[in-house]
Amino acid sequence: MEENKVNWGQVAIGCGITTVGLAGVYYIYTKRSAIDEYVSIAKDYEREYKQYMADGVIDDNERALLHEKEKIMNTLEKYIIDLGALKDLIKELTKFFGVAFGGYIGGKLIDYLRKKYPPGGQTPKDFRCPVCNRSFRTEDQLKRHVREKHNVKTTEPAADAWEIIRSWSSWVIQFMTILSKPFIDFTVWVQKTWEEIPYEVKVAIIIVLAAIIVIIMAFCPGLAPGASEVQSAIAACLV
Repeated sequence: MEENKVNWGQVAIGCGITTVGLAGVYYIYTKRSAIDEYVSIAKDYEREYKQYMADGVIDDNERALLHEKEKIMNTLEKYIIDLGALKDLIKELTKFFGVAFGGYIGGKLIDYLRKKYPPGGQTPKDFRCPVCNRSFRTEDQLKRHVREKHNVKTTEPAADAWEIIRSWSSWVIQFMTILSKPFIDFTVWVQKTWEEIPYEVKVAIIIVLAAIIVIIMAFCPGLAPGASEVQSAIAACLV
């Protein structure tokens, strides 16, 4: 009986095809898993971002939670790029979010969510802090921020000081406008009473006046009558 001989060439070819096939299956599985994980985290990120923005501002704890997800997405994005599957990821994200992505996806996603979910679910009036330029949805949030972060209060003494300033000669107001031009225009606001001025402008006025009054009293002591009273009132607002 003739002994069957093993055709090692065919075996090698078969093993090679099997290996390539398994590698292809593993690659597809790995790519699919990474993309699915990224999209899942992106969905969670959108849900949490929408929830956090409902009150108009993201606090430090909420920001930290979102940042953790951002780091995971950044890591996954690099891994998917290494797999050569960036186009597949973009396709999935575009399908889910209804917007085209490209380049650094994490940053594009965050920009997209900021536009889609503005504070309170609508475009808010911009209450902006004149000290650090941070914006808030409501005037009360701005007041609390300025009071707690910058130790500035707009009190009744400020209203009294404003009435003294409004009584000064127009050329003194012009002088103050020149000094404060990068921050606020006195010729615009000095025509209004203290109650008519928006809160964020009041804060800016107090901060700028604190510096200007010191300059006036130091170099031009007789320039503005009642400057010492104004200085005391402004100091009371900064305590």
